Amino acid sequence: MLKKINNKGFTLIELLAVIVILGILMIVAIPQVTKYIEQSKKDTFIDTAKAYINAARYSYLNDEFTDVEGCTLGANAKIPISKLEVDNSGKSPFGGKIEGYITIIAEEDKKTGNDDASHYKYTYYATIKDQSKRWAVSNKEASLNRRGVKQTDSSITNSDSIQCGTISAPNIIS
Repeated sequence: MLKKINNKGFTLIELLAVIVILGILMIVAIPQVTKYIEQSKKDTFIDTAKAYINAARYSYLNDEFTDVEGCTLGANAKIPISKLEVDNSGKSPFGGKIEGYITIIAEEDKKTGNDDASHYKYTYYATIKDQSKRWAVSNKEASLNRRGVKQTDSSITNSDSIQCGTISAPNIIS
């Protein structure tokens, strides 16, 4: 009497073919997923910079820094982010603590005849850096984008006090 052979399993060749195909998919997928995650972190870093700019704009235009000498509407200002309240607890999407400042440059707007905040045109710059991974961005508010987030070894001159008066725009990281 002959025994029936069970042919319900996979052959070794079939299993090797599946493993090779999965390996090729992983070789293609892992760099793409890593790139996507990195871009998402950069986008979040930019959103954080914009949140600090909005906090600085609100505080500055509501005269919250009038106790600082020379800090009146129309004066240039450099505000450390440690003085601004933003809902991210100071953490970077790259894992480190965020340091830096927001620079406000006020230029007289000749078109308006008012002698208040609307008499000036304000340009906001964010200069922030992640302490652990050395990611940084420094640019005008309108020019902040993921391409501007760069790795750098340069340090940010960080003072914990608000400065007002003769302050120039920061260097842009390119």
